[in-house]
Amino acid sequence: MKRIIYYLVILGVAFTSCDPNEDIYKEIDAIEKPIVGNDDYTLTSEDYDDLGLTFGSFSSEVIIFY
Repeated sequence: MKRIIYYLVILGVAFTSCDPNEDIYKEIDAIEKPIVGNDDYTLTSEDYDDLGLTFGSFSSEVIIFY
């Protein structure tokens, strides 16, 4: 019987422990005007040079931006 009570106490402590990210979530929720929206960007010839690609076409289907 004593072991069962200890197991229940340990289990209760595990489920009622604090949330370490609670402060972070409160700071995020406190932001009044979050940045939200969409943006379009058209690649220029300099962008193709920086990516090491030829203008107007890609050398592969996978593009990695650094």
